Amino acid sequence: MIQDKSPVINGDGEQTRDFISVEDVVRANILALQPNCGSGVFNIGTEKETSINDLTRQLLKACCRSIEIQYGPARKGEQRKSAIRYRKFFETVGWEPTRTLEEGLVETYLYFSAAGI
Repeated sequence: MIQDKSPVINGDGEQTRDFISVEDVVRANILALQPNCGSGVFNIGTEKETSINDLTRQLLKACCRSIEIQYGPARKGEQRKSAIRYRKFFETVGWEPTRTLEEGLVETYLYFSAAGI
């Protein structure tokens, strides 16, 4: 998108994922290293589903681009919906995500744009 190339979405784009910022994941990992965290298996996510279509539209907005979206064949066996519950980690150490998807996408765009990628 930075190079004005059309993004290609596999399938109809209505498959969903739980997108989380790297900053939130790093903060969760740092908290997991603290002695009061105990032990266990914890999921780190936002509990929010975002469709690939919505993600692509938000990326285009972050890039200030008006590019046509292309659609390709669906990936065989691809999961249709995904969201991650973080409640166990919240109850253990009080962690919850703080960055919005929009904030993360703008930061990602600015990083890659500045790097010339």
